[in-house]
Amino acid sequence: MNWLERTNLLIGSKAIERLKNSHVLVVGLGGVGAYAAEQICRAGVGEMTIVDGDTISITNRNRQLPALVSTTGKPKAQTIGHRLMDINPDLKLHVIQEYIRDAVRDSRRKDYENPFRRMTFRNDEEMAAVIGNIDDNVFVREVA
Repeated sequence: MNWLERTNLLIGSKAIERLKNSHVLVVGLGGVGAYAAEQICRAGVGEMTIVDGDTISITNRNRQLPALVSTTGKPKAQTIGHRLMDINPDLKLHVIQEYIRDAVRDSRRKDYENPFRRMTFRNDEEMAAVIGNIDDNVFVREVA
């Protein structure tokens, strides 16, 4: 049995293939981003980059997907990354444990290797981004 069987019934095999060949960027894995990343993964996307420099706080438990007693103090990106790979072991996953604002600041240094430059998208239509604020959105679009 194929784990995407029900999705295939809903959207069809051509759409499933398009999802498998897509790369999605999710910046920020808090109250919205973590849920978005999980649902995108469950839809069958083939490649995903997740970005968050934060760790899970006890105060996140009332609203954030990765926040559990057992995950307090752990990096959000790594925690969500493990969860996504548990859902779809074939997912090509890139985990960036960094704040975008730090990448913006550090990108001015000559010795800094910008992790966003390693992301490849064939064209703008193939880059779907889930980004929490406009400044981060502008930065990612400029460097991706």
